[in-house]
Amino acid sequence: MINLAVSLPWWDSLDSVRKVHSDLEAASIVCFALLVAFDSAAHILDKNKPDMARLVAGTGLVFFWLAVAAEIVGYKYGQRNDELSGEQISSLDAKASDAAQKAAKAVTDSGDAETKSGAALVKAGRAQDSAGAAHTENEVIKKNNEAIAKEQESLTVRLATASSKLGEIEHKVRVQSPRGPRLEAAKAKFIEVMKPFAGQLYTVVDCGDSANRPAESLRFENDLVIFLGPEGAGWKPSSNVYREWPQCSSWFFMFGSNFVIFDSTASKEVEKSAVALAETLNALEINTMPNQTDLKRSKLISNSFFMGTDSPGLIAGTDPTGVVILVLPNPMFDEMENNHK
Repeated sequence: MINLAVSLPWWDSLDSVRKVHSDLEAASIVCFALLVAFDSAAHILDKNKPDMARLVAGTGLVFFWLAVAAEIVGYKYGQRNDELSGEQISSLDAKASDAAQKAAKAVTDSGDAETKSGAALVKAGRAQDSAGAAHTENEVIKKNNEAIAKEQESLTVRLATASSKLGEIEHKVRVQSPRGPRLEAAKAKFIEVMKPFAGQLYTVVDCGDSANRPAESLRFENDLVIFLGPEGAGWKPSSNVYREWPQCSSWFFMFGSNFVIFDSTASKEVEKSAVALAETLNALEINTMPNQTDLKRSKLISNSFFMGTDSPGLIAGTDPTGVVILVLPNPMFDEMENNHK
């Protein structure tokens, strides 16, 4: 840690440290904006220009790590800013103490001068001048202390902002990490919460086809089938519990979420099961949205959940006693996996 601190530029000047810290915060915001832009562009290009989409996605990852690096280095500069401010405050406190001692000595000298003759009166005058100078110095120190107090308040606000941004980064990293291990770590709790809905019919649908199914998504789907099934929470798997949806639109990727789908004609018990499953997965930071579809209205109004014969909307509408779990690719992990192929 010491070597890192020594190697950082503009480390010994409080003004320079403040400027670098501010610049790093701005750079982090810009990098996150670029990450969002490149990620969106990658999803748009994925259908027609997959090679270009992977390149754009990879570039977005570069901006992500640059943003993380800027936050980490900026945090170090924030600590250095506090350290230099503390040293300045200590120095000013020492000056204030010295000035107070001088003022006390001046008052004592003036008291002694009152009992002396003309020469002592001259000394008393000089002592009064010293006291006046000390008073002026105290006023200057007082103003400096007020300025330092305002700067400390500003530093506190900036540190709180930095802490909030770091918290957001940690949350994004957790949400975009592999879903299977997170569900496996909470297996017992997950099964316990889902058991009150035992007997609920369910089907797991993968967004895509088996040829392009990412390993991360496959592991998560297998965990869902096993943990919800007869040996887990006691839910009832459909006769074809694993389904593929080749016509799954990249439009869904913008949500960054999975879906638990049920038809509008489903009973309240089915709806409660779907909502409970979505809420439980969200509690594990696996983004999931409950969604009600309407098979009858789909014939009149275009709906992305009804594209193709294997669509989750059609499955849910054909048998409204069941829920359909649509598993979408992990936004970041699947892109990293594709880049390694």
